[in-house]
Amino acid sequence: MQKHRYYIGLGRKGKFYTLRETFDEMVTPTDVRKRDSYVRTLSIKPERAVEIARQVTGLTLSLPEESTTKISRRKDIDWSVLQFGKYAGRSIHEIRKSDPDYLVWIARNMSSPKNEKTLAKIRDIFKSEINSQEKAEKAEIEAREKAQAIISEINRPVIEVMKENAENSNFCADMAETLKTSPISDLSYICQDIISDIYAKSFGRRGSKAYKKAEENFEKLTEKYNEKKTL
Repeated sequence: MQKHRYYIGLGRKGKFYTLRETFDEMVTPTDVRKRDSYVRTLSIKPERAVEIARQVTGLTLSLPEESTTKISRRKDIDWSVLQFGKYAGRSIHEIRKSDPDYLVWIARNMSSPKNEKTLAKIRDIFKSEINSQEKAEKAEIEAREKAQAIISEINRPVIEVMKENAENSNFCADMAETLKTSPISDLSYICQDIISDIYAKSFGRRGSKAYKKAEENFEKLTEKYNEKKTL
């Protein structure tokens, strides 16, 4: 039977605290061997190391007898170990294997003078991924702006009519803004029918030739958008 015991030790070169585990392994009924294995890196901060160890093991463990101040005041801190966030106390190389997206996210979104050396290491490791994400986002923004420009251009005649009626109609005011970025085909059929009627009546009374012609032109707007979208 194996008897496990957790304890907090000092990591390589005494740069940070680590969680370790000792246990007696029964190889044979007469051969019981003591094992001492590394579990995970904790933190360079004593209080934080104890807290992380408690979260992992459910136990309140004591720090090693060595001076705790040596770690937090060393100039040669291992900056490859995170001192913040949900992976505090773990090496960025370890996190890279299990959750690389998290490291890319903090590299792009986090700014912390206190942790700048760690962030610089992460940015260097994920330079290619960060550049790819930024290029993809830029291309997405440009594509969206191009699509919105096409939509606004095609919907301009209808938008002008909606603006003319906006003072007396909240619906027209809302549609004047909506049609700047949304194709008419994205609206509900009821909205399309109402807009078509308002637009057509600006050319003539309902049922007149001018009205019917305006209705036909309105219906062609969706086709026109699809044609330009494929260019």
